[in-house]
Amino acid sequence: MMNPFLNIWYRFSFLWLLFFIIGGMFNRYIPLGTAFCMIIPIVLSSIIGSRLWCRKICPRGSFYERIAPISRKRPIPKVFYSRYFRSFIVFLFIILFIKGIIRYWLDFSKIADLFYWMVTITTAIGTFLSFLFYPRTWCVFCPIGSISSLIILFKKWMR
Repeated sequence: MMNPFLNIWYRFSFLWLLFFIIGGMFNRYIPLGTAFCMIIPIVLSSIIGSRLWCRKICPRGSFYERIAPISRKRPIPKVFYSRYFRSFIVFLFIILFIKGIIRYWLDFSKIADLFYWMVTITTAIGTFLSFLFYPRTWCVFCPIGSISSLIILFKKWMR
C-alpha cells in the first residue's frame, strides 16, 4: 500500500511544475529549483533502487496525468523505448546542459534561464506527445528517468 502522503503529493505536485514555469516568467531565479527535480530522482534511485520518483513524486508526471482525459491514448512508438533513442536523448541533454553551464559560468541568472527553457521546452514536447499518444509518453525516454534506470541496473549488476 502506498504512503497516503505520496498519493496526495502526486495528485497536486503538478502545481510545482506550473509554479516553475509561470513563476519563472516573473522571477529569473525560480527555475533553479528544478535542479532538485534532476538531483533527487538520481539520489533516490541510488538509495532505494527503484524509480519511485518517476512513479509517484515527479511533478511533470503528475501534470501529464492531469491531461490524460484529452489524450488520444494511442500506443507509444517502439522507438521511444529503444535503448539507443533513450541514450541519444540523455547524451543530447547532458551536452546541451554542460555547454550552457560552461557558457554562462557563474552568471546565475543565465543558468536559471537555461533551466527555465529546458523545463519549458521539454514540458511542451511532452504535452504534445501526451495528446498524440499516452499521457506519460515523455516519461518513457525522460533523461532523468533514463539515468535513474541505468543506476538501478548498475546496482543490480553490482550485487
